[in-house]
Amino acid sequence: MNRANLPRVFGELLFGLEYRGPENPIELPYSEEAIYIPHNFWVIGTMNTADRSIALVDAALRRRFAHIKFEPDAKALGRWLEAAGLGHLAADAIGRLEALNGELRELLDVDRLIGHSYLMRKDLAEVGFETVWLEQLEPVLREHLYSRPEELERLRASSSSPDEGSRSSRVGAGRGGPGRPR
Repeated sequence: MNRANLPRVFGELLFGLEYRGPENPIELPYSEEAIYIPHNFWVIGTMNTADRSIALVDAALRRRFAHIKFEPDAKALGRWLEAAGLGHLAADAIGRLEALNGELRELLDVDRLIGHSYLMRKDLAEVGFETVWLEQLEPVLREHLYSRPEELERLRASSSSPDEGSRSSRVGAGRGGPGRPR
């Protein structure tokens, strides 16, 4: 929903979403047929609140939609890893996610936390945490920290396992970097 021109996408449906029921018919522009939006019709969309374009979604559009915020959920990550047969990685994955998000909460804000789905990978044991960092997390965080590149390395260190050594030894973990086999 962040990037769409919602009035153009929805057209008269926007009016219908706010004023529902047979007592509020909408006349379609081409057929001139009168329709209405029933009370049990739902439109479900997603928005990335970290995206700067959210400021463009005006108040008139916001009031037509309910907002439900989904925070990163370490327990959901743990349950998923257990169910996927990766329970041995759960404590480490949760610890890394919580450490990283703790830093991000202080450094940026709650809208730029890293979601648990980044670590919900059936191949997590094979690729390793370093590959997830290099291929998925670092590009997102680099954008969030575009004016503070030194913070990126600090975040990497804060979300690393204590038994991982220097950056150079960690880069060799998993597949040895983006797209490279062991």
